[in-house]
Amino acid sequence: MKLKRNQIIFAVVLLSVLGAFGGVYQFYFKEKLDTYAKEKRFRIALDAAARELADAFHGYRPEQLIALWRAEVQPWADALRDRSTFFNFGDWYEHPVPPEEGRILKVWYGEELNKMLLDLEQTMREKGPYVNAPLLDDLRAKFDVSTVEELDQQRVINRDIVIDQLAKMNFGSQLVEMLLDAKVAGINDVSVWPRRKDKAHKDQLVLQTFGVDCYFQMRELALFFERLRMDNNRYWNVDAIKFYNQNLVTPQEPYVLVKMIITQANFVGAVDVEGGGGNAQQLFNMNNMPAPRQSRRSDVVPEEKSALMEWWTWFRRNVLYLP
Repeated sequence: MKLKRNQIIFAVVLLSVLGAFGGVYQFYFKEKLDTYAKEKRFRIALDAAARELADAFHGYRPEQLIALWRAEVQPWADALRDRSTFFNFGDWYEHPVPPEEGRILKVWYGEELNKMLLDLEQTMREKGPYVNAPLLDDLRAKFDVSTVEELDQQRVINRDIVIDQLAKMNFGSQLVEMLLDAKVAGINDVSVWPRRKDKAHKDQLVLQTFGVDCYFQMRELALFFERLRMDNNRYWNVDAIKFYNQNLVTPQEPYVLVKMIITQANFVGAVDVEGGGGNAQQLFNMNNMPAPRQSRRSDVVPEEKSALMEWWTWFRRNVLYLP
């Protein structure tokens, strides 16, 4: 039996349409339907979790729970706020403030740096005239403070850089003055570590470590450590120390070579807990709270439709506009 021409044309058109629908489904709708099915499963899981939370915490009032939590946390926050004042750098990082305008920043920085170096030299002459110490320019370099010429070569002179350099210079000056006040007999070397955040305390403390190679008499060294230990306004920690007597036969009290590493800490973490207080217990009593109801899981996840049925539902509603 021979097929008529119209039948052949109809069959070709039908196969073409079916092939087009199959291609569109395979290369476009299938990916969309898979994504839609994934999002739907995620929505079902969220609905299930929301129902479980609603069942578990039925009868609780969120504002009362928050008030009770704040009542428990506030004393700890107050204690942390009070203790945080112990961790500070004091005035060791104070610095002159650059002028906003009217002065060339490079010239102003050079004048202030020279002034701080002269002040340090005067302090060393007054408090330790017989103390052997590195030259002023060597001390400046050990404190990682750059001169105007060095900053000019690096082309990094700006307000923030100038503030940082002067702050480091003041830190080094305060360090030398502290050693002179402790009656150090000689300063061989000084090394200052970069400031860093303390990961062990969730970055709430900034640590500043420095090392000193110097000479002390044992009595003065003991008094120096005792002053650090009894300082109620600052945090000091002697991380490492090494000392030995290089002259055992002298009849006088010998000078001991001391190498030590000391760390300071500055509190930078923010504590902000609002509310709380004694009224929270009056607003909310845990003993009077109803017991949580058991969650129901039997009707959590309904049966899913197949991908083809999902596609047909989408096609019927968005293409054919059928209910």
